[in-house]
Amino acid sequence: MEIAAIRKRKIFAAPALYASRLEQEELPSYRSDFQRDRDRILYSKSFRRLSGKTQVFLPRSNDHVRNRLTHSLEVSQIACTTSKMLGLDDELTEAISLGHDIGHTPFGHVGERTLNQIMNNCVRLLFPATIFGESERGFKHNLQGVRIFSELHRIYPQLSGTNLTNFTLHGIANHSGMVYGICKNYNKTEQKCYKKDRVPCHNCGTTHVDFYDRYRDAMSVKGEGLPAWSFEADVVSYADEMSQRHHDVEDAYLMNILEPSDIISKIEECFVDCLSVQKKKKLHEIKLSRDFFGPLISQFLVNMYNSNLIDATRSRMIEFAKDVMVKHRKDFVSSYVAYESAVTKKIVGYSDEFAAADKCFHDFLRNTILNAHRAQRMDGKGSYLIEKIFKAYFTNPRQLHDSTIIAVYNRLKKRRDTTGAISKILLGEYRKEIASATSRSNTGFELVLMRAICDHIAGMTDNFVMEEYSRLYGDKPI
Repeated sequence: MEIAAIRKRKIFAAPALYASRLEQEELPSYRSDFQRDRDRILYSKSFRRLSGKTQVFLPRSNDHVRNRLTHSLEVSQIACTTSKMLGLDDELTEAISLGHDIGHTPFGHVGERTLNQIMNNCVRLLFPATIFGESERGFKHNLQGVRIFSELHRIYPQLSGTNLTNFTLHGIANHSGMVYGICKNYNKTEQKCYKKDRVPCHNCGTTHVDFYDRYRDAMSVKGEGLPAWSFEADVVSYADEMSQRHHDVEDAYLMNILEPSDIISKIEECFVDCLSVQKKKKLHEIKLSRDFFGPLISQFLVNMYNSNLIDATRSRMIEFAKDVMVKHRKDFVSSYVAYESAVTKKIVGYSDEFAAADKCFHDFLRNTILNAHRAQRMDGKGSYLIEKIFKAYFTNPRQLHDSTIIAVYNRLKKRRDTTGAISKILLGEYRKEIASATSRSNTGFELVLMRAICDHIAGMTDNFVMEEYSRLYGDKPI
């Protein structure tokens, strides 16, 4: 089968036949399921707050560096272009792209790591290390995105969460790794994991994210118990990485961390076997065009990466179609549940040669940008502020905002009350009870409280964290 036929017939687009929502809704027919997912994400408060969350550099450090919102929009543009060229569902692609970072924390990945360490008892606050069972541990931004849309962000009183389809939720979860690697506090020589205060940690180098197992059904094919996998989700995963490469370079240039000559030299070194004579000539022209270096190098990288991704994926799609004897759309749809996502996940991707070159370039960017002085100072500040705010809330939960206190009692009593439905008198009683000796002696209560605090902090913008620190401690963060 030729790629033109695969693209024209949209043979490998996610089968809407298997799209489902956890809760049944009577929906108008003028929008598809995936259009509706996209719109629900686009209009959510969580999506709007992404504009105040750090990508790599604090937005206040330069008006033109990316934030989580602009990053998500760029991912959407790249991913949708790729999906169209591969004959995939661009509506599902757009929905996953716009929602992929919804669960991200303030201050970028350091905020994510800090909350994960707290929720794994790796940070000593004021509670014993034995408080968590494995089923209650962990925080990860991609899985938190599934939690937000499945439970936390409600749009109708009769629904839990936003009630997105299984395909969109699976794509949001799988744009990034589902588990953590070895903890950075793990001492290989002693084979022990130490907390920040050098107290041995029971996690032994591994942190857990088992808390999110409860959302597996929301990401599965109904009645099959299989992941609602899609090629669209894999495209978004690569678009996410691609977007990071180009805007990390452009932002580092804006912040005077990297010189044009450094960037060009490294591209030539890493991609030496992937650059045609024409591309080498183009790089030389970009190097000399200093006034337009940022947008030109960004455009060059996106074109180079996406061209390889599309060409390599097309070849694998053709081979896959031959191997599984798919000639028509109905062949793929009828056999969809028989395919293993572990096998199909290998279809979308770069050529082997290009993947090796990308690893070289990624290592360079991580060492020079993410380990840069400004980035590391921001990470240190972000981790400190999040720990201090978490400790303040947990020490005296009466300081929590109304919505978080209500969330605690809703989860304890398994109900769906909203802030507006709670009287001021009842809210005052909740605020009194939440810090009582009876409540604090209940392990189940404290688990719910900690998860609510975690959700609350994860949803904050960078500026809100800094302002909240000042309100709680009467001082401005350094």
